[in-house]
Amino acid sequence: MNRYRKTIILAGIVLAVCLSETVLSSSQSEQSKVENRLRKLAGRGAIDCGYVGPQTDPSLSSECVLKSFANRQPFYVLYDTQELRVDSYFIDALAGDKSGSLFDVEFSSRGWDSHGLPDGAKLLDGMHIFVEPCQKPIALGKSIYKGLTCIPRITDTAIR
Repeated sequence: MNRYRKTIILAGIVLAVCLSETVLSSSQSEQSKVENRLRKLAGRGAIDCGYVGPQTDPSLSSECVLKSFANRQPFYVLYDTQELRVDSYFIDALAGDKSGSLFDVEFSSRGWDSHGLPDGAKLLDGMHIFVEPCQKPIALGKSIYKGLTCIPRITDTAIR
C-alpha cells in the first residue's frame, strides 16, 4: 500500500474516533439534562429505576417503576433506546412523585414545536424536553421504547 493511501486510511480512522467521541459526549450531556429534569419532577428521595439503553433488558427497570408507583414512592426511569442516530434522536422517560402523579418526559435533540401542546404540557430546557402529566386515572403500558409509559384508560363511556 502506498504512503498516500495509508495516510488517507489513518485520517479516516482519526475522524471516526473524534466523531464518535463527540456524539458520546453530546448524548451524555443530553442524558444528564433529562436526568436532572426527572429528579426535579420526582422530588426528594426519588428512586433511580435505571437507564435502559438499546441493548438493555427493561425488566428490572419496569419492575422498579411498577413497585414505586404502586407504593407512591418518587421514582424516575430513562429509556435511551434509539439505536441509530443519524441527524437527531429521542430519549423517553417517566417520573413519578410521592403524590401519585406521573409525568411522561421526552427529549428531542432537534427540539419540539410549541404549537398545539396538550393541556398541562410544557416545553423546557430550550424546547428540547417535553413534559406532560399523565391523565388520571393513570394506567401504565409498554411503550415503543421497550419500557413503560402512561396511557389513557379506555373507559366504558368511550366505547359506544
